[in-house]
Amino acid sequence: MFLQIDLTPSQAEILEYLYQNREAKASEIARQIKRSRAIVYKEIEEMVKLGIAEKKQGPGSVSLFTAGHPSLLKKLLDNRESQLKKDRELLNNYLPDIISSYNLINNRPGIKMYEGVEGLKQIYDEIINEGKDFFLIRSAYEPVYKEKILPIVDEFIKKRVKKNIAVTAITPTDVLANPAQDASWLMKRFMVNKNMYDAPVEIDIFGSKVAILSFGDELIGTIIESKQIAQSLVQLFNLAALGAKK
Repeated sequence: MFLQIDLTPSQAEILEYLYQNREAKASEIARQIKRSRAIVYKEIEEMVKLGIAEKKQGPGSVSLFTAGHPSLLKKLLDNRESQLKKDRELLNNYLPDIISSYNLINNRPGIKMYEGVEGLKQIYDEIINEGKDFFLIRSAYEPVYKEKILPIVDEFIKKRVKKNIAVTAITPTDVLANPAQDASWLMKRFMVNKNMYDAPVEIDIFGSKVAILSFGDELIGTIIESKQIAQSLVQLFNLAALGAKK
């Protein structure tokens, strides 16, 4: 059980022994759990720092150890879960740069595949984590996916606006545009006739990455990381936007 709290095997054995005995010397604990005294001293001092064990002076200045209250184990687990969440968020923030450096050093574009609704969420999260203004080419979603997709898109827009990430978009005329809403969404929009682009595929160009999302017969997505490919798609986007202006 104690191993589930992320204690080492030695710490788990020490804690179990202390819960069954009011107090004990490190040498006694070492003898009972059949570990070296050096290991027990090291592990139990760490447990004292964690707050799940207590140390006091016994007769003859000998150190005695007792177990902390069991409720402290929950506090320890809560603290570790909180720290793990912070570490995960930190990694997510730096991961795009780490991947970019890795791909640059290895001289190859990174290609990742995604499937289903969860895959869609991951792609949008990566755009948010990139934290840069981006370009969007979008068509109407397939009706079969509409109810699943719209809540995800709404959440994506909220996160994007909160991080002050602007988007320049090309959208078909059957997507209703509201200037006031576009302003609040940090969106600059170019409209094109829906017949000019009716493929159920969305393209997002962000940083050195391109995301392609298919809402057709399958719900799949791909992220390609390549500065050259992203640059090419941005230039094609600008050509398309120029045509949309006319």
